[in-house]
Amino acid sequence: MTLAERIRTARKERQLSQEALAQRAGMSLRAFRSLETGEADDPHYSTLNKLAAALDMSVSELTGEKEPTTPHGPGPTRASQESRDAIGGKIAEEGGRFLSRLAESNHLAILEVDAQKQKDYTHLLALAARFAKQSRLLRAAFEEILREQETIGLSEKHKENLLAHLNDLDSVVDQTYIMAIKSASGREADVVELPVELRQHVERRQDDIQQARSSA
Repeated sequence: MTLAERIRTARKERQLSQEALAQRAGMSLRAFRSLETGEADDPHYSTLNKLAAALDMSVSELTGEKEPTTPHGPGPTRASQESRDAIGGKIAEEGGRFLSRLAESNHLAILEVDAQKQKDYTHLLALAARFAKQSRLLRAAFEEILREQETIGLSEKHKENLLAHLNDLDSVVDQTYIMAIKSASGREADVVELPVELRQHVERRQDDIQQARSSA
């Protein structure tokens, strides 16, 4: 079964439309359709991570790769270890570049709203909720990478770098949420109704958000 067939099968099993799955994965509909039709047959690992997270499955399940069957067998050879290290380095490099671009794009989006004389706090909340969903899905993908690091070979330095990029994304969500609350016409934070994704983020990041609000 090809990657495109696996994606289509997984989507239909979950009774998701192409539009719904593309949105959950943070992809454009055009990019998703190119994957499901096989037009794009060699996607970046970061794309596979987002798609697998949106489908609630591992990357290996999505791509059809076999899981290791001899976990207690002989140790890796030098060549295989070097190969895993190279894979880990590539994942960290491409993943870090993707996360950095996403954080920058999100930051520019809130700066554009901030430049407006009259800020719509509902729009800011919607932005914060969208950013929070991105952060959750990407953290799920990061956890998946950690679970597969036996075959990937991700170093501690690579993990720290990726985690730092994820924390940057969380900071952008915090900043957007704080801007929304400040522009909510004097309403207190506990009065404004928050989207589910954003409420979960705020609960997880409560201490950091409080500190950011105090220093703003």
